[in-house]
Amino acid sequence: MAITYQLVAADWTVDNVTGNIRYTGDDHDGTSPSYATVIELHRWLQGLADDQTPADTSDKMYIPISSPSSRATDNIITLINGFNIDATA
Repeated sequence: MAITYQLVAADWTVDNVTGNIRYTGDDHDGTSPSYATVIELHRWLQGLADDQTPADTSDKMYIPISSPSSRATDNIITLINGFNIDATA
């Protein structure tokens, strides 16, 4: 099976209170794991962070919340303002 990289938003959670960014999709040996490039993750996080208001009751990222990441290159981002990601991602 070839690996394809496309961020699946439903496979991720972001909590602006704890700063936890978590992958909740299938494990690598699961039925349908999803993968994302560094730049896809950064762009998705920034897309959440630039919302004027929460999209719904589960949306915890929008403009009043500090930016979650800073981009150095397409392959290097730094999680900032207390945001973190664990080894399962």
